[in-house]
Amino acid sequence: MVGACPAGGGGGCHIRGAPDTIPARGGFIRHHEQYNEQLASPHYALDCVSCHDPHKRSELSIHTACGDCHEEYADAYAGTQMEIAGVDCEDCHMPYASKSAVAFSPTRGDVRAHLVRNNVDRDGQMFTDDGNFVLLDDVGRGAVTLDFACGECHRDKNPNWLAGKAKKFHQR
Repeated sequence: MVGACPAGGGGGCHIRGAPDTIPARGGFIRHHEQYNEQLASPHYALDCVSCHDPHKRSELSIHTACGDCHEEYADAYAGTQMEIAGVDCEDCHMPYASKSAVAFSPTRGDVRAHLVRNNVDRDGQMFTDDGNFVLLDDVGRGAVTLDFACGECHRDKNPNWLAGKAKKFHQR
């Protein structure tokens, strides 16, 4: 099949361990977990090629923008202070919460997360207590916490401020 992953498709190149777990280490998602994350995201039914061209490097491979499918959110976001400042959907919903080689800060690795969903609770927890896995809810979904989604840019703000701004962000 054209474009199939050499490891057998189904995200075989970007999965580590059991598909219902997301390995983590050192406060970051490990670096070959994009498919594990996708399966634990609202986009679990999509294939990688729904957004990526498999014939291009990952950062150049995006052929579907978030607003192509989520038009109502894109329309609501257009013209906001954040949009004018150049903040894109993936900056908050797919922050650099994974680490392949370099951690640029305690909340910025070098690979984008693919969980898409954000946990906007002030005290939200992204990882299991032992730090070895992303914490999944009772239906197997994970989420990026405020420290990664908002705190990397808003370093001078406390968790109460971050949570207050993040709650109902898309309902404006």
